[in-house]
Amino acid sequence: MKDDYTTMEDLDIFGLSKEQLKREIDSLSNNLRIFGLTEYETRAYLALLIQGVSDAESVARLASLPRTSAYKALEGLVEKGWAIATEGRPKVFRPEPLEKLQEIYSERITGIFDQLSTLSELVAEKGSPHLIFTITGEEKVLKKIAELLKGAEKEVWISTPTLTILKKRLKKQIKHAESRGVKIVIITSPGQGEIPGAEVHYREGLLATDIIADGVVALIAASDLSACGYTDNPLLSQHLVRFLKMMLGEKNGERD
Repeated sequence: MKDDYTTMEDLDIFGLSKEQLKREIDSLSNNLRIFGLTEYETRAYLALLIQGVSDAESVARLASLPRTSAYKALEGLVEKGWAIATEGRPKVFRPEPLEKLQEIYSERITGIFDQLSTLSELVAEKGSPHLIFTITGEEKVLKKIAELLKGAEKEVWISTPTLTILKKRLKKQIKHAESRGVKIVIITSPGQGEIPGAEVHYREGLLATDIIADGVVALIAASDLSACGYTDNPLLSQHLVRFLKMMLGEKNGERD
């Protein structure tokens, strides 16, 4: 039985050709990646936005995704707060209102720039720190994170929306750090699981991967680990730790 959702063949109703829609989706997909969405999640979200309400099969057709991948992408959107799922068979999804998303991310971006402003003032007082922004490529970024874990003696903070990748690629290094008595504190997105022995907290809207070792060295990477900035300046590293603690509400004695 044919459903009532918009398909690629229905787009002439909106005055859009298949080619025009494809160009729009490709362009917007690239832009939405800055919010930590995967490529499939961005395409699924845009298809959902066009349809208003839909199931995985219809989203898969419109976004040119495998059905299983479309369902996983939609579930990922729900976990990240970009979509709402309703119970039933098949499960139906609808996008979060754009106004709500804009408000949430505007607040977060404002908070980030407030922190950057504070950081800029601290740097101006202490002098310019030594920073390296030339680490590019997932393998090189993961290698640098492994170095931080290997060199840690007391504590490592990890804030990342992609903990599953770090668990898979750095399992050995994390386990060795814990065996040396290094405390591992993790902040990650809901649905990313946990690491046995680590202190784990869940927060929505994480946009980057931050790693700080012993409050001395720090790394800030893109959400897809394609590039990172690294510093061995304790001033910046400790400031980043304070920011993460504030995120967890430790300033007011609130913990998960």
